[in-house]
Amino acid sequence: VSMHGKYKYLCNIIFTLGILGIFFAISLIVENILNAYSLIPAVFTLAIFLISLFTDGFFYGIMASLLSVLALNFAFTFPYFKFNFSIPENMISAVIMLVITIMSSTLAIKVKQQEKIKAETVHEKMRANLLRAVSHDLRTPLTTIYGSSSAMIEQYDCLSKEQLLQLAT
Repeated sequence: VSMHGKYKYLCNIIFTLGILGIFFAISLIVENILNAYSLIPAVFTLAIFLISLFTDGFFYGIMASLLSVLALNFAFTFPYFKFNFSIPENMISAVIMLVITIMSSTLAIKVKQQEKIKAETVHEKMRANLLRAVSHDLRTPLTTIYGSSSAMIEQYDCLSKEQLLQLAT
């Protein structure tokens, strides 16, 4: 893996963990200050969506989804600070979060691909315009050189030394 690839990988991991940490703190605030437990899954869903949107590929979104399900189960459901997946609501929540992650990651990847294609199209259009301009600018002098050379070759015996020098110049 190249240095750029390692850097991008590290940035994606730091971003994922940072967003999860921030949204975990927001969830604690929502639970303790607003007493609105029902909003916590939506808070984590937003975090997963942001991670899927701003990281590369499915991996980070799916990992964030799994970590969010674990955090939700561990810190925000009874019995607190213990994992309990025997409750059907927890399993349904996990499945919903995974589906949202896959869908948002797919959409984010498609948007990124379309942006890349658009950038490549613009680049190709600029390249074609540059080639047309250079081609046009070179065509006139090359036509003159070709005409002079043809005249020198075809009329070599009929031209004076001065005329040959003038055509060569």
